[in-house]
Amino acid sequence: MIQAMPRFNYVRLSQLAYQLRMGPKELRRREIERAEALLADIDQAKEYPFEFVYHRITATQTPQSRRTAKPQMLAGGLLLGDVSALILVLSNSLSLKLADLHEEATPLEDLAGEYNVSTKTISRWRKRGLAARKVIFPDGRRRLVFLSSSLRRFTARHEQMVSASSGFQRLPTAQREEIINEARELHRHSTLSAHQVCVRLAHEQGRAVETIRSILHQHDQAHPAQAVFPGSTARLSKEQKAKLFEAFHQRTPVAELAKRFRRSRSSIYRMINEIRSRNLLGQSIEYMYSPVFDLPGFAEQIASEVRPGKAAGPTEELQSEQPLPEYLRRLGEVPLLSPQEELRLFRRYNYCKFQADVLRRDLGPYQNPTPLIEKTESLLSEATESKNAIIRSNLRLVVGIAKRHIGPQAGLFELISDGNISLMRAVEKFDYSRRYRFSTYATWAISRDYARTIPQANYQLLHYITGRAEMLDVAADGRGEGGLLRPEVLAQKDLLLDIIQGLEPRERHILTAHFGLDERQKPQSLEAIGTSLGLSKERIRQIEHRALRKLRQLLVPHKQNQH
Repeated sequence: MIQAMPRFNYVRLSQLAYQLRMGPKELRRREIERAEALLADIDQAKEYPFEFVYHRITATQTPQSRRTAKPQMLAGGLLLGDVSALILVLSNSLSLKLADLHEEATPLEDLAGEYNVSTKTISRWRKRGLAARKVIFPDGRRRLVFLSSSLRRFTARHEQMVSASSGFQRLPTAQREEIINEARELHRHSTLSAHQVCVRLAHEQGRAVETIRSILHQHDQAHPAQAVFPGSTARLSKEQKAKLFEAFHQRTPVAELAKRFRRSRSSIYRMINEIRSRNLLGQSIEYMYSPVFDLPGFAEQIASEVRPGKAAGPTEELQSEQPLPEYLRRLGEVPLLSPQEELRLFRRYNYCKFQADVLRRDLGPYQNPTPLIEKTESLLSEATESKNAIIRSNLRLVVGIAKRHIGPQAGLFELISDGNISLMRAVEKFDYSRRYRFSTYATWAISRDYARTIPQANYQLLHYITGRAEMLDVAADGRGEGGLLRPEVLAQKDLLLDIIQGLEPRERHILTAHFGLDERQKPQSLEAIGTSLGLSKERIRQIEHRALRKLRQLLVPHKQNQH
C-alpha cells in the first residue's frame, strides 16, 4: 500500500515541503515544475548546499533566520529522493484531478506492467529521482501517476538500470516452490541465519539476494503456519527493540543479535540507528547561545583547544569539626578553575550542545546516515565531559554551603546530595557570556533551592512523624538504615560512573535517573521513576538503598588501592 505522505532523508527538506504546501495554488504548481527541473540537474555523486536547493525550488533566497555560518551540504543520492518526495507532497496538496493534467500520465500499476517490473522496483526508482504525482481519479480515489515527460527524463538518464529491470522475468510457480523448499531444508538442518540462507540460494539460483528474500518474505506472510523463518516477518515490539538496543550496548555481536531476533545484520543496524535517532530527537538539548558560535573559524578554535581533563591549579584540604568520609576529604584534591579555564569549559559545553542541536535537525524518525548520528552523539558526549569537569571543580562549594544549612532535620550528607543536583542545574542555566564567575551564580542557585526544600522537609516531618526516635537519629546523622551510604557518593562522579556498571540494569537505571548521571536526562523523582517502571515509590526507594549498599561494597577495593 502506498503511504499517503512520503519519508524524507533530510528534516529541512521535509519542513520545506510542508511549508510550501500552505502557499497559493498557482505558486505550488510553479514550485513543482522547478523541483522537477532540479531533479534533472542533480548528480548523485555530488553534494549541494541547502540554500542552493531552496533557491532552485522557490526562486527566492533562504530566510535570514534559517541561515547558518557553515552551509548544510546535502548528498545528491539522498537529495534525489527528497525532491521527488517534495513533488508528491505538493501535488497531493493541490487535489488535482486526472483531467487537470496537461500531458499523458501512467498509473503506478500500469507502469509496472508496461516495464515488466514490480511496484517495489518503481518505489526504488522514485528514490533515484523518478517524480510521481498523486491525483484524483473519476472514482474519487487518489492514485500515483507518472507524467510521460518525467518518464522520458528518468529512462534517458538511467537507461541501463531500467533495461536490466525490465529484462527480469518473474519466476515460474514451480521454481518459487523449489526455492521455498530448499530454504526450509537449509534453515532446518543448518545453523545458517535467514540472511545467509538467502545469500546461498541466490548464488545457487543465479538470482539477486533481494529476489530470494522477497520470495521467502511473501511466502511467510501469506502462510504463517508454514513459514520458512517463523517470527521473522513480524515487526519487533517496542519492548523487543529496547532489549535489542540494551544488548547492543552490552557489546553483544551484531551477528549474534541477528540470530537471536531472526533478522539480517543490516536490519539490526537499521533498528539500532532508528532507536538512536529517536533518543536524540526525544531529548531536550538546552544551551546558552552566543553569536560567536556562528563566526567563521570558531569551530576550528574549539577543536584546537585541549579537551577537559584534570585542571591545573591550587588544591586544599576540606576542614570540618567532624571527621569527614574519604570521598569528601578527596574533594580538596580537585583544583579550582581559573577564570580563563572556566570560560573555556563553559564555551565548549554550550557550543557542543549548540552544534548537536543543529545536526539533530537533519535527523528523521527512521533511516538516518550513521555518521550524522555518531557526530551528534559525539558532540553531546564532549558537552558531558565539559560539564563534569565544571562540576568536579565546584563540588567543594556545595559542601561549604551545605554546612551553613545543617539543622535538626537537614543532615550534612542529605544537603550535599540536594546541593549536587542544584549544582548540575546551575551549570545548564549559567550564561557565561556575561563574564561573571560561576561560583557567584551557583552559590545563589544552591542557597535558593535550600530555602525551598528545608522548610518543606520541616513541614513534612511535622505531618508524617512516626514516633520512631531511632529513625530521627539516623536522619540527623545523614545516613540511612544500617549505615547505608547516602547519595553524596555523587561527589565521586568519575569513580561512580565506572563502578555503577557492576550493578543490575534496573538498579543502574534508577540511580542514573534519580541523580541525573546521564546528560541526556534531568534528575527524576522516585515517584516519576516508579511510574515509568510500573512500581511504587517505596519499592523504588528500597531498590535504590540496595544499589547504594552494593556501591559501598564495590568502593572498598578502590579505597584500599588508594592507601
